Order: sequence, then structure tokens, then C-alpha cells
Amino acid sequence: MVPPLEFVGIRFLVASVIIGCIAAWRIGRPSRLDGGGSTTTQGRSILTPGTAVGTAGTAVGLALLVGYATQTVGLVYTGATRSGFITGLTVVFVPLVEGLFRRRRPRADVAVAVAVAAAGLFLLTGGLPGALSGGLNKGDLLTVGTAIAFAVHVVLLSRASKHHDPLQLTFVQLAATAVGALAASAIFEEMVIPPSSSWVALAVTALGASAAALLIMTCAQRYLPPSEAGVILTLEPVFAGIAGYLLLGERIGPLGGLGAACIIAASVWVSARSSRRLPG
Repeated sequence: MVPPLEFVGIRFLVASVIIGCIAAWRIGRPSRLDGGGSTTTQGRSILTPGTAVGTAGTAVGLALLVGYATQTVGLVYTGATRSGFITGLTVVFVPLVEGLFRRRRPRADVAVAVAVAAAGLFLLTGGLPGALSGGLNKGDLLTVGTAIAFAVHVVLLSRASKHHDPLQLTFVQLAATAVGALAASAIFEEMVIPPSSSWVALAVTALGASAAALLIMTCAQRYLPPSEAGVILTLEPVFAGIAGYLLLGERIGPLGGLGAACIIAASVWVSARSSRRLPG
């Protein structure tokens, strides 16, 4: 079995190589990623990005690193269904983080949504039968950290994506996450050579969940504010619940279902209210 941090590091290292190859292919071709149609040679400097994009991408990448590291380690101690619904709290934390950065107090409706989400978390972690029971565990707490880190990532990415080339910014995020995860793995874990059975999971997550997903998210957040980007994130707990039910046989029970519903309702409410307050 590959240790969690090492898995994250290799996954993002492979993803950064994929983005680097896309950049090399992009040399001399019309650029569509930044909304323009002119020929670009920015791919030539993809491996040596400027100081500004390097700094911004590293900051965003560190938030991503904390998010994926806590989520991956957390899954060692909690179920996938539970992890997915707790990660859904990201949407609730986004306006809180955004308000903190802008030095504004959270709105009353956001405070109510946080209370509803907290109640949902209590029900979710207190009403699970069988192997998932036992109340709030270490994995759950780590996954709450995941939600906070992903909220910071959404806010930082929203700011950085408007000022930097999406491909370069994506590459720096992936590379920073890979370097940080591998360094942490070398310090805290006993690193191993991944067995052949692990490379399929590494390849799938690197290509789909890291390289493609992060590039799409970076491009999209040039035009979407953090609150609207958060709407998409409400789908994660839904898919996590379906996958946990079908693939892992996880059951959350009536109280767990009520808690999950509270988390999703709070997330959708915050996203909808934030979107309505946007100008235009």
C-alpha cells in the first residue's frame, strides 16, 4: 500500500508532467485557454514561469496541498461517504474565508447556514451504524480541515486566475503540491515503490481528478466568482454518497441521512444567496 502523502505527491507529479506536455504541444498554436485566438509561445516558458505567477501559483498550490493531504490521510480513518459530505462544507466556508480576506463580517444568512451545517455534521458523525459509527473521529476532523483548505484554495484561485495564464498557473499549482507532498512524505512516512496495482489509480486520479479538473477549474474561475464556483462543489457529496453506497456498501442510516441533507441544504443556500447578491 502506498502511504497517503506519497500517493498525493506522485499523483500531482504525474499531473504536472501532463500539463507540461500540453504546454509543449501548445507552442506556436492559437491559445483558447485565455479567451484569445492569437498564436502564443507562452508554452516555451511553462517550466520557468515568471515570479508573479510562481508566487501566486505556489500559494494556491499550498492550499491545495493541505486540502488533499488532509483528505487523503482522513480517508484512512473515516468512510468515503462521510468524507464526501464533510468536504461539502467547503461551500459554506468559502464566503467566510472571502469575508476574512476582505475584512468583512459574515452575513447573517451565512452564520445561519454554518449553524445548520454544524448540526448536519453532528448528525452525520453521530448516527452512522456499523463500521462507520463512533461519533466524530480523527478522520472527520482532518476532513473538516480539508473543507477549510479547499475554501481558501477557491478564493485564492479566483483572484490569481484573473491575472495569470491558466496553463502556467495550473502547472505551478500541481508542481507545488507534488513537491510539498513528497517532502512531507519523506519526513513523516516510510516511502515505498508503488506496486503495479497502484499505478492504475495513480494514472486515473492524475489525469482526471488533478490535471484536467484543476485546469478546467482554473480557466472557469477567471469568469466565476468564488461563490458561484462553490455551487459546483455541492455535487461532490452527492457523488461521494452514491459511490460509497454502490462501490463500498456504506450506509449512513436515518440520522446520517438527515445530517447529510442539512450539509447539502446549507451549501446550496449559501451558494444561491451569494449568487443573487452579485451585480449584473
